[in-house]
Amino acid sequence: MALTMASFVASLSAMSVTGVTRAYDYTPDQLSTANMPSLFPRIPSQRNGIVTFTGVSGLDTVTVEMVAIVDATMQSTGEANFGATVALVDNLNAALKTEMAANQQIDGWEMRTDYLDIGTAVYWAVIATVVGSE
Repeated sequence: MALTMASFVASLSAMSVTGVTRAYDYTPDQLSTANMPSLFPRIPSQRNGIVTFTGVSGLDTVTVEMVAIVDATMQSTGEANFGATVALVDNLNAALKTEMAANQQIDGWEMRTDYLDIGTAVYWAVIATVVGSE
């Protein structure tokens, strides 16, 4: 299957991540506590370099951030949110390993935790930067 940004985002958005209540196929403008934890794609990018003097191009490489929102920073306690964030790192990593076995276009990923503003609230988040190529 040819690698396109649309197919890569769709594949990652359809991943099943243990503990995720709602998966979006777009970056939502607002989140509801009832939908926590949530998963969505963000900030896709694409790169292709010329590999010869004749203009032959190299591999198309795409990058998508998959964001898992744990909870609003003002919900629960810091200890509970930190524990839930750490658990979601493990769950997202396991889901990406499963997806990589099924989708041979995934080359790898990096994950980090952060705070993320969405709408009018700040959330605990896990951000996986996923790279793929054909």
